[in-house]
Amino acid sequence: MRVNIRYLLHKNEIIYCELHHQGRKLSFSTSIKCEKNKWFPKSQTSQEANINQALSLISNRIFELSQEAKTLEGLRFAYLGKKQSPTLLEVYEDFRDFKKLRVGSNTARRYQYVLNLLKGFLEYRKCLNVQISEIDNHFARDFEAWLLQKKYRSASIKRHTQALKAVLEYAKEREYIKNSPISRFTFSVKSKGNPALVYLEVDQIQVFEDSIFENPIYDKVRDMFLFQVYTGFAHIEMHNFDYERDTYIKQGTTYISLERQKTGSHTLLPLFDKAHALLKKYNYQLPKLRNDHYNRYLREISQLLGIKQKVTSHVARKTAGCYWLNSGVSIEVVARMLGHQNIAVTQKIYAKVNTSRINKETQHLQNTKKPVSEGLAAWKQA
Repeated sequence: MRVNIRYLLHKNEIIYCELHHQGRKLSFSTSIKCEKNKWFPKSQTSQEANINQALSLISNRIFELSQEAKTLEGLRFAYLGKKQSPTLLEVYEDFRDFKKLRVGSNTARRYQYVLNLLKGFLEYRKCLNVQISEIDNHFARDFEAWLLQKKYRSASIKRHTQALKAVLEYAKEREYIKNSPISRFTFSVKSKGNPALVYLEVDQIQVFEDSIFENPIYDKVRDMFLFQVYTGFAHIEMHNFDYERDTYIKQGTTYISLERQKTGSHTLLPLFDKAHALLKKYNYQLPKLRNDHYNRYLREISQLLGIKQKVTSHVARKTAGCYWLNSGVSIEVVARMLGHQNIAVTQKIYAKVNTSRINKETQHLQNTKKPVSEGLAAWKQA
């Protein structure tokens, strides 16, 4: 590759070498110190002959290494004597294949989508073969800015950048790098806040339960949705559910026990009567539909039933969590039933409680029959 070299004196009086190739530039410190009044910016030389000689040696070495280097990053690393490491795309493909065996098809498709995005970004930066060890905070910030330029929403930008973080953590585990250089990367794109929690109220669940359709596929979709509401399953867990494998009986109660496809965390909850009835209806083999087809039918059904919310398979899971919390189940138990990895996830998503629960849990504070003074006197005596 053909490279142009410039030398710049920084404010700390250290000379930096700036590499230029096809409109891109990359710099690194030469560790050579030069006083400001002895540096000539136009000629990029110093009054001191030994400094000029050192810079000449650097230039010769860079031109020599540039004959085999494919990227500016690779050239910089070769000059600095750092060991060659796998490229970012090679590690990402390895990471994607590793995750394919452990996540659902939707999540796997998301990883593939981010891989395609990264390829586009690297082509834009003209560094398709950038090594994993060359990624730094600036790279992540540029990736974020590129996504913003492409008109991606802040939530999508955050999700895609988090995927890059996950790849670097994977590279650390595989000892390609010692530490993830972007582990403390913070997003400059401000989110519009957490999206509103969408779930169905009890009366809306009843509407689903009472519905009857002429179209048999609608009946199946309704039952699948209700099964999710009764169990808190994600679509992939409902799709893979096996009654014989995923349930057991203890002290007369049937429990569902399985690992979540998305996170590998453990889910444990009773098999409630309504969910059991649906399983019996289908001879313990629930209908199966692709998630996108399933969601399309759900939208059609919800419109027929007059449900204003945008109903999806994930709304069923959120509805289950809200229903259990609003029915008085502790947040710790709800976290276990939903298979959350830690309770903080549950607290963040399901913090909202409805008016009836607030009223129910504060009812004992109401005592309108006794005057305040009488209440205070009783309290002091106690």
